[in-house]
Order: sequence, then structure tokens, then C-alpha cells
Amino acid sequence: MPTQSPDPRAHAGVSRRRIVQGAAWSVPAVLIATAAPAAAGTDLDALPILVASSGGYKPNPGESNQSILVTLVREDNNSVHAISVESVRIDFKQDTKGGDKASSAVSNIAGWVVDTGNTDYPTAAGDSGWVTFIPDPAGAGVELDGSDAVQLDFNINRFEDISNIKVTGSANGMPLEYEFVPTKLA
Repeated sequence: MPTQSPDPRAHAGVSRRRIVQGAAWSVPAVLIATAAPAAAGTDLDALPILVASSGGYKPNPGESNQSILVTLVREDNNSVHAISVESVRIDFKQDTKGGDKASSAVSNIAGWVVDTGNTDYPTAAGDSGWVTFIPDPAGAGVELDGSDAVQLDFNINRFEDISNIKVTGSANGMPLEYEFVPTKLA
């Protein structure tokens, strides 16, 4: 009985039919991936970006209620999460002029209050310290969504220099922090 030679198409275990079947199964995956833009534009995993800035400050030694404007912007990076601003800390140096340093205080006119448990006022002329502001417990605080922006106006009595501003908050349960040095204007 003559021996049959093996089918040359079966030698590697992969036939043309298998390759064609594999290609047919891969096409729907590409179609599903191209259908995704209907849900694009939001990212459930991305944390939003907080941008803080200041128009600068101009110290006026010996004077009270010197204004420090802080602008907070939520950069729209397609994140679905809002930013809840929880505190603004301003590190400053007390001026070397003016009256009784014991009467110096920090006040705010934007619906926030001083966090007395996280504040260290300078006790003498030229000393450094900080004040931390938090949203008034009776108020709603600050929530930034999309490309929202808010300007907060803080007042500090008799300061000479601001070395740092630190903004803290959260988004989707994750803490956010931003620090910057404001510009000292002449």
C-alpha cells in the first residue's frame, strides 16, 4: 500500500483558514474601539488640576487690612471630579514699622474664617508666621467644577512680605495641594 505524503498545508499547525478566522475575530474589537468617542470627554480616573495665582501684593508697612488676592482656577482636563478647596495658608513676615504688633490681626472678607488651630501669628516686628483660612463653617465653601474660577480676597494687618501661599483641597477623596510665591509689587 502506497504511503500518503502529509498535506503540506498542515505542517505548522496553522492553516490559512485559521488565519482568516483570527482576522475575522479581530475586526469587531477595532470597531468597538472606534465607537468609544461617544463616551469620550470625561475621565473617571483623572484628578482635576488646580491652578492658583496672585496678581501680586504691595506691602504698606504700618497699615492694616492689606489685601492679598488669590485666584483659584480648575483647569478643565476632562476630569469628572470637582475640587473642594479646604484651606489657604499664607506665610508672611510682619513689618518693622507701624504701631503695636499685639493689635495686628488677620481678617478675611470673602466668607472664610481664620483657622486658629493652624495659625502662628508673629509676636514682634520683623518676625515670620502664617495664617490659615478655611471656609466659614456656616458657608458653602468653594467647589470648582469644569473650568470654574474664584477670586479670594484675604486681608492681613501690617505685613512686609509674603513668602508662600499654600492651597489645599480634595477631589474624589484624594488630597490636592498647590503652593506658589506671589509677586511683590514695588
